[in-house]
Amino acid sequence: MQDVTAGGQRIHEGNVSFTVSSSLGMFVNSPANDSTWSTTTVPINAYAYEQSGSSTPLVDHIEVWDNTHGVKLGQSATGVGVNSVFINQTVTLPGAGTYQLAIEDINPNNGYKAIHTTYVTVTVK
Repeated sequence: MQDVTAGGQRIHEGNVSFTVSSSLGMFVNSPANDSTWSTTTVPINAYAYEQSGSSTPLVDHIEVWDNTHGVKLGQSATGVGVNSVFINQTVTLPGAGTYQLAIEDINPNNGYKAIHTTYVTVTVK
């Protein structure tokens, strides 16, 4: 990856690593597991991928839960009804402490239950 000036001269250059997965499930880009935050506002960036041929479940939306206290913190837009959904928003935790976040993709055809859940632990200082 490179940063360049308007005239095309290189300012910075660096490598970016990423992993591509063909697996089904819920994938969290942020926050990183076991990360520490100096603020109660934590960015959630995650996606669900559920395409598996004729048995592909629909994904209505993604929900973010404070699994430690059983409180729903946020969700993506609802009614999507496709095989892949994305969330990019912030959630606010109640205060300092360690929290287990549950990030799950929701199927409208099974009583709005989770298809997959990924757990992320974050600490607010």
